Amino acid sequence: MNKLKLKHLAVELGRACRPGRDRVMLAVGASFLVGSLMSSTVYAQAAQPAGNASAQDAGQSGGDSKKATTLSTVTVTAQKRSEALLDVPVPVAVVQPTNLVINNTLQLSDYYTQVPGLSYSRGNVAIRGITTGTFGNPTVGVTIDDVPFGSTVANGTGGRVVPDFDPFALQQIEVLRGPQGTLYGAASMGGLIKYETVSPQTNSFGGRVEVDGQNIDHGGTGWGVRGSVNVPLTNNLAVLVSAFERDEPGYIQNTQNDNDKGSKGANGGRISALWLPADNVTVRVSALQQHTYTDNVSNFAGDINRVPTYGDDYSGKQLPNIYDHRDTKFYDAHVDVDFGWGSLTSLTGYSQDSFTHMDDVSPIFGTIAGMVFGVPGLGANIYEPGKTDKFSQEFRLSSNEGNNSKWDWQAGAFFTRENSFSAQSVNPLVPSTMEVVGPPGEFFNSSGPSTYKEYALYGDVSYHFTDRFDVQVGGRVSRIEQTYESLSGGILNGGDSSVSGSSSDHNTTYLITPRYKLTDDVMVYGRVATGYRPGGSNAGVIQTSDVPLTYAPDKTTNYELGIKGAYFDHQLVWDASVYYIAWNHVQILETSLVSGMSFTGNAGKAKSQGVENTLTFQPTESFSITGNLVYNDAVLTQDFPLESAYALSGDRLPYSAKWTGSLSFDKNFPVAAGWTGFTGATFSYVGDRYEDFPSHETFPRVHVPSYSQTDIHGGVMNGPWTFALNVRNLFDRRGYLGGGPKNTLSPVDPRYSWNMIQPRTIGLTAAYKF
Repeated sequence: MNKLKLKHLAVELGRACRPGRDRVMLAVGASFLVGSLMSSTVYAQAAQPAGNASAQDAGQSGGDSKKATTLSTVTVTAQKRSEALLDVPVPVAVVQPTNLVINNTLQLSDYYTQVPGLSYSRGNVAIRGITTGTFGNPTVGVTIDDVPFGSTVANGTGGRVVPDFDPFALQQIEVLRGPQGTLYGAASMGGLIKYETVSPQTNSFGGRVEVDGQNIDHGGTGWGVRGSVNVPLTNNLAVLVSAFERDEPGYIQNTQNDNDKGSKGANGGRISALWLPADNVTVRVSALQQHTYTDNVSNFAGDINRVPTYGDDYSGKQLPNIYDHRDTKFYDAHVDVDFGWGSLTSLTGYSQDSFTHMDDVSPIFGTIAGMVFGVPGLGANIYEPGKTDKFSQEFRLSSNEGNNSKWDWQAGAFFTRENSFSAQSVNPLVPSTMEVVGPPGEFFNSSGPSTYKEYALYGDVSYHFTDRFDVQVGGRVSRIEQTYESLSGGILNGGDSSVSGSSSDHNTTYLITPRYKLTDDVMVYGRVATGYRPGGSNAGVIQTSDVPLTYAPDKTTNYELGIKGAYFDHQLVWDASVYYIAWNHVQILETSLVSGMSFTGNAGKAKSQGVENTLTFQPTESFSITGNLVYNDAVLTQDFPLESAYALSGDRLPYSAKWTGSLSFDKNFPVAAGWTGFTGATFSYVGDRYEDFPSHETFPRVHVPSYSQTDIHGGVMNGPWTFALNVRNLFDRRGYLGGGPKNTLSPVDPRYSWNMIQPRTIGLTAAYKF
C-alpha cells in the first residue's frame, strides 16, 4: 500500500467530523478511547475480544469470560472436520456472534466491512469480487451446520440474497474465501458463508437473558429482547431453547408523509436436542424459525451523483404500505457414528424460505396505467411473493485424526431438491384511497414454478510425506437437472402466454493443496481450487431471436499462496494470502433488443487478483489489536461481445473496492471490587466501487464513493451481569452501500435510489447469565 493510501486512511477519522454536534461527539469519543488506551473490536476476525462474553456465554453454557482467545485456539470446520484455524490451508475469517449481539451489529450490512474480501450492496454479497451484479444466480454459498440453505439458482425467488440470521443462536460464523466447489458444490464459486449454531450441553444447566434499546439519529427508538436456556434432561440428553424479537425504527421519510419512516425488525426462535445413545453415537436435531420485515425503505431518492430529489432522507416513494417480509424455517438432523478408525456422518436438512415484496412503481407504470384505464393521477404498486422448499441429504465417511496413519481422507454423497415458486403482479391504484383499479393482476401478472436437483459424489485425501509436509487432493462430480415454467397475462403482456423449459449439465471440480509447516506455529500453503455455477433456462423470458433458451455454467479457478503463523509466544498472529482467480464463460444479465426483457447469457472472461492480510496482536489477556488490509483487483479480461450488455476489458466487477481495511482495539480494566470494565472501537474503510454493468454503451454506470465508519463500545461486568453502551457510526457519516437507476430502460431518466449505512445509533444492553 503506497504512502498516499496510508495517509488517506489515517486522516479519514479527522475528516469525519462536521462542525457543531460532531465535535461534541468527537470529544466524547476521544475521552472514551484515551481513557482505556485504545479500544475494542466489534467483530473478531481473529478471536474473542478480551472482556466480552465467550460464544458459549452467548446464551447457553458457562465459560471463562475473562480468558482471551487468539487465532491459535480458534477451531473451524472449513474442511468439514474440526481443525485449528492456523492449521487449515484455506483462507477463513471467523466472526464471533457474541460480539455482534453485545454491540448491536446484527445484520451483515453492519459488519461486512470487517470480513476480508467480503463486499455488500443492497442485500447482495460477493467474495473477492466474483459477481456480475444484482440479478443472476448466486456466487456465494450458505450453509447452516454444514447443511446448504437457500436457492442455488435465482429463478425470481430472491435466492441470491444472503439471509441475516440473528446471531444470538449462533456459535460462530465462518467466511471461506475463494472457490469451494469440491466440498460444497454449486453456487460457491466465490466463497461460502457458514453459520454454526450453538449445540446443547448435557453437563450443565444454564442460560442467558438480554434486553437492549437504541436511538437512531434521524429516526427514533428501537428495542430488542433475547433469551435462551440449556436443560440437561438426563446424562445423555439435553435440550436448548432460544427466542428473540427486535424492532428498529426507519430513518428514510415517505415523500407523502414526513412522519412515515417505517421500521424493520425480526423475531424467531430455535430448539435443538442432543442425544448420546451410545459412547460412539451422537444425534442432534434442531428447528429454527425467523421472520424478518422492513416496512417502508432504507433508500433515499437522488440523481446519479447522489443529489437528493426531494431533500435529505426522503425515499421518493409516493405510496404507503411498502414492505419486504421474509419467513425462514429450517430443520436439520445430524447423526455421527465413531468407529474408531473413522466416522460416518449423516446430514439431513429441510428448509422453507419465503418472501413477500411490495413496492411503489408509480413513476414507471403510473402514467401508462392512467392512459390504459382513463383515470388521471393513478399510482401503481408491484406485488412479488416467492418461496423455495429445499431438501438435502449428505452421507460422509472420514478418517479419524490421530490414527497414526500417513493418510487422511473423506468421501461423501450428496443430493438436493429445490421446489421454487415466484409471482409478480402490477396493480394500478388511486394513491389517496389505495383502491386498486380493475381486478388485481389485470394490468400485468406472471408466475412460475421451477425445480432444481443436484446429485454429487466428492472426496479428498491427504498424504503426510513428513511430520511437516503433506499434500491434499480432492474432486467432485455433479449432475444438475432443472425445469422451469412461466405463465404471464394482463394488458401489458398482450394477453395470456406460457413457456416451459428444462436444462441439465455435468460439472467436475477439484482442489490441490500442498502444506508445509515451517515451525510448530507457522504454516505455508498453496491452493488450486475450482468452483462453478449451474447453467439454466430462460424459459421465463419471451422468446425472441436474440434470447437463447438456455445458458451454460460458468467456472472459477483459484491459484493461491498463503501463510498462517503465531509469533512471540502466540502474542502476534499473522494470516495472509495472495491469489489469482480466472473466471470463464461468465454469466451476465442481458436485455433483449426486441422485447426489452432481461435474460441470462454467457460472455467473456474475468479475473480477480489480490492480497489479503490480517494481523492480531494480543500482548496481554486484557488488551488486543486486530487489523486487516485487503487489495482486490477484480476486472473483466474480455469485452462483452454483445449488443444487449455493455462492458469492456479492464472494467471493474460490481461491488468490489480495490482497497478495504479495518482496525479494532480492545481493552479490559478493573473498575471496583468485583467489577471489570471493557471498552473498544472499530474503524473501517471501504474504497470506491461500481454497481451493475449497463445494458447499453449510452447508459451511465453507477459509481459508489468510498466511505469510512467508526464504532465504539464499552461496559462493565460483574459475575453474571453485563452492561454495555455502544455507538455505531460515531460521526454520523453518510456512507453508501450501493445504488441504481429507478428505470433501467432509459439512459436519461434522472431518478436513482441509494442505500445508505445506518446513521449514528446509540445503544444500551443489559444481559444476565445463569
